Amino acid sequence: MVTLDSSVIVAFLDRKDAHHESIGRVVDEHLGNRIIPTPVIAEIAYFIERDLSQSALVAFAQDIGEGAFTLDCCERDWDRIAGLIAR
Repeated sequence: MVTLDSSVIVAFLDRKDAHHESIGRVVDEHLGNRIIPTPVIAEIAYFIERDLSQSALVAFAQDIGEGAFTLDCCERDWDRIAGLIAR
């Protein structure tokens, strides 16, 4: 299990980030749960939308819904949250 904060997630998603490749290797090679603390979701969403795009944010929300990342709580509500983000 590894807990990921906003800077790791944004670097993982942003190919232009200086740390993208090294973070990508760590995240991709980690076979356990990749936990995102629910309180940092808003911060992650802000940076993704600001630095990448709305479609990247929608894709991130879908990844959470499909189990690519685990939230530390509230997972049963995620489908509704992802739908609102897409809208």
